[in-house]
Amino acid sequence: MHNYQILYGPSYISLESALAYHQWIPEIAYTTTSVCAKRSHNFKTPLGEFTYNSTPSKKFYMGVERIVESPAVFLMASPWKALADYIYVNKPSWRNAMDITMDLRIEQESFQAIEKTLLQQLSIHYPNNQVKKFLKILAKELK
Repeated sequence: MHNYQILYGPSYISLESALAYHQWIPEIAYTTTSVCAKRSHNFKTPLGEFTYNSTPSKKFYMGVERIVESPAVFLMASPWKALADYIYVNKPSWRNAMDITMDLRIEQESFQAIEKTLLQQLSIHYPNNQVKKFLKILAKELK
């Protein structure tokens, strides 16, 4: 991976690319999916395809980690942040954790193996009511 934030920023890798990076989904993401604080945009370059989806800029970097994989340095959404961004961008009709596992094929063990503090923080601070509502349901289910 390279510094994709230079291509179109401010941005960070999220959605399916981050979920695949964290091994939450079994698919390999051939298009690097990111979120940005600008208008959505797609790029085709010799390095590959890059999709940038616009998300709210309030609390933009909450749950985003700086990853160093020498020589590359990039910003990557944590699994919970990537899931919140996925809900915001794709607006799935999920009602519970089982819907997520069926739709994205995320194993229930992935939910249990990761700290839930960020999930709870995002359920309070993510700047979209639909996302907040679902994250609160998910946090309650996973207690």
